[in-house]
Amino acid sequence: MEPVPQTDHSSVRLTRSPMRRQVVLSLLVAVGLLIGIGIGIFISREASARQQHRLLQVNRSWEPPSVAVSTALALSEAFAEVARRVEPAVVHIETVAEPTSTSALEPFDWFHGPRRRQRGEGSGVLVDADGYILTNKHVIEDAARMRVRLADGRTFVPQIIGTDTETDLAVLRIKGSAPFSVAPVGDSEALKVGDWVLAIGSPFGLEQSVTAGIISAKDRVTAGPHANFQQFLQTDAAINPGNSGGPLVNLKGEVIGINAQISTSTGVSNGVGFAIPTSIAIPVYNQLVATGKVERGWLGIVLDEVKPEAARVYGLDHPHGALVHDVVSKDSPAAQAGIQSADIIVQFDGQSVRDQRHLTRMVASSPIGRVVPVTVMRDGRRLTLQVKIGPRQSISPSSALPTSAQKESTRTRQRVKLGAKLQMLSAQTARSFNLPITQGVVVSEIEEGSLASELGLQTHDVILRVNRQTIGSIEQLEAIISQLQSGDDLVVEVIGPRRLLDGPGRHVLTTVVP
Repeated sequence: MEPVPQTDHSSVRLTRSPMRRQVVLSLLVAVGLLIGIGIGIFISREASARQQHRLLQVNRSWEPPSVAVSTALALSEAFAEVARRVEPAVVHIETVAEPTSTSALEPFDWFHGPRRRQRGEGSGVLVDADGYILTNKHVIEDAARMRVRLADGRTFVPQIIGTDTETDLAVLRIKGSAPFSVAPVGDSEALKVGDWVLAIGSPFGLEQSVTAGIISAKDRVTAGPHANFQQFLQTDAAINPGNSGGPLVNLKGEVIGINAQISTSTGVSNGVGFAIPTSIAIPVYNQLVATGKVERGWLGIVLDEVKPEAARVYGLDHPHGALVHDVVSKDSPAAQAGIQSADIIVQFDGQSVRDQRHLTRMVASSPIGRVVPVTVMRDGRRLTLQVKIGPRQSISPSSALPTSAQKESTRTRQRVKLGAKLQMLSAQTARSFNLPITQGVVVSEIEEGSLASELGLQTHDVILRVNRQTIGSIEQLEAIISQLQSGDDLVVEVIGPRRLLDGPGRHVLTTVVP
């Protein structure tokens, strides 16, 4: 019997051992990975918990805003609320001029000066639920076609109710699904310098744009042919081309001005904008809606400011009122009431007169035919006269000096301290100059840099009174001038043909003797 082969168990163990080790190693790696993942999750959760704890700690340490911050937040909310209430009433106005009109320059454009225009843009504000819009006259100037677009996107072709050149205001009307959204109109006289305001409009065609600023000044007068009827609110709220005609509103959401001009060297906002106050706009609007035109009261006088030297000479405690340069005709309301050249009007209809522009606006807004009391200072006395308001008229400029008058030669006197050559007024000179006087001293020549030059005398002026004294001779004039000392006030009343463009009668010149 053959022997049974013996199994070598040692070799078997040697064969299986590498496989077992591999399995064990894999298990160990897997367990290690699981443990690592678990540790990572644990660490991440701990870090997140610590971070959350820190954030909660920060939030628990947060304090309410200060009074200043709360006030600023409240102001911001007020701006947003005003914009929300007023924007629906602000309209965008587009204009188109006929191509045939390009040969003519349009009147002064407040932003760019005189220029040709085919298309234009501006703003306006609905102030009546029946569709009445208040805007600037220059926005619709020379427009052959117009279109008004509302905040909700609707468009209308407006009707022009009326325009007023002196105040640069216009009223349009749209007809449609009334009532329209309107903005309430407030009292511009209640404004104070420093009050917050918002300007709303379409600068550069960007409709419903809102800018904020303050009232920088009131009663601001700018240059222009109608300055007497335009006294502006000044604001630093950004106003740019396209804002014209849009509203300036207070924090009550009330329209207190119509944006009209900017002062700029670049054509865009430099932080100085001007709006027509509602104190001027409301009376104009009411007349335009009622009659389509504006009638203004008239006294028939040429006015000037009261300078400190005139105030002292005429007995005023401080410069105020309006100095009467001239009464334009014997039939004017002022002449009929007894107002004279060199009077200083200090009260009109019971109101104190601040200056000549203030008086002009009060007279202009007075009903035609109404009789009002007017108080004047004359030679140190107060007189109250009753004046019946007449309709405003235009004064036509007179013709130039006659050649014969310029060539007339008469005896002249030696130069005096006034710094002028003088001669007595002759009947022939008075007739040549068409002057309604027979007595006075004529200025025939003025020395450069002299007192006469400083005073503003012109050749052919006839000196009538000096410091309230009527002049009857050259000697009398010389005596009065010779008695003056440095620092004295000098007030001279003159009449002259070269001043006819400013009014055909007397003019008052003032200075302080150097």
